[in-house]
Amino acid sequence: AEQRRVTLPVSGAVLVAACVGVGSALPGRPAGVIAAAAACVAVATAGTWYIFWPRLDSVQAEVAAMLAIGVAGSALGALLPNSPGFVLVYLALAALGVLLPPPQGALAALVLLVAMNASFAAAGLVPAVAFASQNIGAVFLFTTGAFVRASELAQEEADADTLAEADA
Repeated sequence: AEQRRVTLPVSGAVLVAACVGVGSALPGRPAGVIAAAAACVAVATAGTWYIFWPRLDSVQAEVAAMLAIGVAGSALGALLPNSPGFVLVYLALAALGVLLPPPQGALAALVLLVAMNASFAAAGLVPAVAFASQNIGAVFLFTTGAFVRASELAQEEADADTLAEADA
């Protein structure tokens, strides 16, 4: 609950920033690109809404929502290369790092990194510096999420040890 209290405004801000950036990149685009971009934004919005909507917890459903958000951001990167659609990939990667243990998290992150890099290639954005920068940022955010997860697990273990010592 505490984690969601902090991450909800951040996730909302990232989503709004992506939507504003995508919206500003749409004028003059073909109707098909506009429709596809609108669909990607709708998927990212629905995925973000799902993650924070009160319900029974299902890690698999949350991972699917985060993957959908990341793939939607990757698709936006291919459709509108100069828009901030990639920040949705970053949002999903950070969340996957927090949610999943390292092996599963790394596999899910790899899926999104492949999707993001494929979108760069499809958009013709293959300069080494831009390519490296996007990937370094993506890996950094996933790793930051994984560190947050490790910190939370260590705190829970310390709290459990403290309780066990108090009961003894």
